[in-house]
Amino acid sequence: MWEIWKDKESGELLHTFSIVTTEGNDLLKRIHNNPKLEGPRMPVILTEAEEDLWLAPINSAADEEAIKRLIKPYPAEAMDAHPVKPLLGKEGAGNAPAASEPFEYLELVLADPLA
Repeated sequence: MWEIWKDKESGELLHTFSIVTTEGNDLLKRIHNNPKLEGPRMPVILTEAEEDLWLAPINSAADEEAIKRLIKPYPAEAMDAHPVKPLLGKEGAGNAPAASEPFEYLELVLADPLA
């Protein structure tokens, strides 16, 4: 969800967005496990078949319930994950395609009982 709006004080056009989140699936529970939060979270990910339903107008309680059913964890088995280099900092890859390339951190390999 996104919107462009004008700040009343500065007159600046602001580009804002929201990310709808849900409970983290088994994969994301291992990655996004901030102890300050009530539990692991992940963005809602829709399949192509669900996209039209997400964007459809809400005209009834049934429509609203159909949307709520889409707010669920994406199947972990349909996802893959790997460590990447930092985006920022002295050795960061920056916001570039190379930032998505797998990177192996020795301390994570040694600490991961599944490795």
